[in-house]
Amino acid sequence: MATAYVATGASYADALSGAALAGRTGGPVLLTQATYTPTPVKTELTRLKPRKIVVLGGTTSVSNAVLNELRTFATANTSDEVTRLAGTDRYGTSAAVAATYPAGVRVAYVAYDGDFPDALAGAAVPGRDDAPVLLTRHDGLPAPVRQQLQRLRPQQIVLLGGTQAVSEAVEAELRTLATGTGADRVKRIAGKDRYAVAAALAATYPAGSPTAYVASGATFPDALAGAALAGAEGAPVLLTQPRSVPAATSEALARLHPGEVTVLGGKNTVTDAVAGTSGSSCSRHPAPVRSSRRGGAVTPMFVYGSCVSRDTFEYLRPQGFEVVAHVGRQPWISVFSPPIQLALPASDYRGGRHLPGPAAL
Repeated sequence: MATAYVATGASYADALSGAALAGRTGGPVLLTQATYTPTPVKTELTRLKPRKIVVLGGTTSVSNAVLNELRTFATANTSDEVTRLAGTDRYGTSAAVAATYPAGVRVAYVAYDGDFPDALAGAAVPGRDDAPVLLTRHDGLPAPVRQQLQRLRPQQIVLLGGTQAVSEAVEAELRTLATGTGADRVKRIAGKDRYAVAAALAATYPAGSPTAYVASGATFPDALAGAALAGAEGAPVLLTQPRSVPAATSEALARLHPGEVTVLGGKNTVTDAVAGTSGSSCSRHPAPVRSSRRGGAVTPMFVYGSCVSRDTFEYLRPQGFEVVAHVGRQPWISVFSPPIQLALPASDYRGGRHLPGPAAL
């Protein structure tokens, strides 16, 4: 692997800018503590063997001690095998990351720095578009961001979020920095909430996408870490509530009809019930779909018959699952429906007297 990116897991700003760059170069984003490198990150860097590692953010976010430790995982054996992209603050860091892009980019994205939802919704799209992400205040464009946009000369600037996030005054200032001539040289992507914003961005992807990613909209680490992968694959990232799928997300998945839905994160951030529902949008179509989870083990399952799937699925759910094949349309719908009350004790069903238990599946 050419380059891996490392950012703090304590805040979203640096990783957001880095996710776009990582998606552009095909590298992963790993999250670290400020003063030490977590064991899972060390394990993954050992496996990846990146030639170079780029640390995103200043020493307050990722200490020099961590940077020096990361040198043991870079394999280039050059003086620049581990470097830092940083500014004096989050705006400066986003500008420093944007400085790695050539002037004359087609599009640049601008997100509000004060809260993560809107920025999180758009984390994967800039990677797909080979575009930088810059951060702004609500009511004023920071100087390093303005300077970088002047250098980039983007034809279009896309604002992520409504006027409560980025004011109309900032939008007006951005119009003086976009070089396009059309009315949409500054475009705002907004919705009633973070889920609607993510769905609006997913509408820019064609139906029949090979993969769609779903992450919790209640917290940022999973979506940001997965945004680099999604950006490199040209796949959308949609957001969900931990225990229920918002209507905007369900409708977006139904339109996309992806070949695979991958849930980012463990069961504490996205429950198995939601993981199942995320894949159920494809129940409207007879094509089989793989529904999987990143961040936890899954159990392969073959679904045959609607009654079997409905009545036994409750015993499989605690283990995690992956539907690898199914027969007919109705079983796929039923497997994600709430289980009915069983007439016989669970032991009878698990024993296979009336229905095959998990061992048989």
